[in-house]
Amino acid sequence: MLWLHERTGNPKLLQLARLLHQQGYDWQKSFEHFDLTEKTDKHWLGTSAKDRRDKIRPMAAHGVNNAMGLKHSPVWCRLTRAGHDRRAFHEQLGKLDQFHGLPNGLFSADGHLAGRNPSQGTELCTVVEMMYSLEQAFAVLGDVAIADRLEKVAFNALPGTLTDDMWAGGEKGRPVAAPDEPLLQPDGAVPRSPQTPDPRTFNGKRKKADRFWFARGKIKPNPSTILKEVCQEF
Repeated sequence: MLWLHERTGNPKLLQLARLLHQQGYDWQKSFEHFDLTEKTDKHWLGTSAKDRRDKIRPMAAHGVNNAMGLKHSPVWCRLTRAGHDRRAFHEQLGKLDQFHGLPNGLFSADGHLAGRNPSQGTELCTVVEMMYSLEQAFAVLGDVAIADRLEKVAFNALPGTLTDDMWAGGEKGRPVAAPDEPLLQPDGAVPRSPQTPDPRTFNGKRKKADRFWFARGKIKPNPSTILKEVCQEF
């Protein structure tokens, strides 16, 4: 909406932006009174018909929502130009790091916020929404530390949620495997359930686009080669 206003100058777009901000969830205020300091469970997420705040608890604790909510303050800052809106992004990210931060640059959220145990996972959709929020925050705030954080997530958290050839995505990735689960399979691939077909195969054939090995520490993305080889599968 702000993008469109910058190109049309229509003042009604700013009125609509303020209305939507007023009607939407206030992520900045939510982090000012942040109480999601531990791993959430079904009892904590239980809703109550009597307490309006309890009804939004599952939404406020959801990992994808928090990742998207990080860009709330930077985007709103474009309209207000207020210093506290600029500072809010770093304060929100700091809270997530303090109580749910992981070594891969992300926060734990296998569904909902899950504490700092590195065996907890983070959904693929949370990873990419976090990356997009960091991109938007960097564009507005211009802090190079945000770009560094984006790079860290892209090269550490994102590969853990994808197959080695970037053909398919898993539900979540973790910095450390569970105690009873090996970090790698014999062929160096990411562990998966025995009931889950190998996503690196297509119609029973091994795909050729093996260009992304995060588990071995070899990150060699080659988009043009991948696209060419993927097309050959069809």
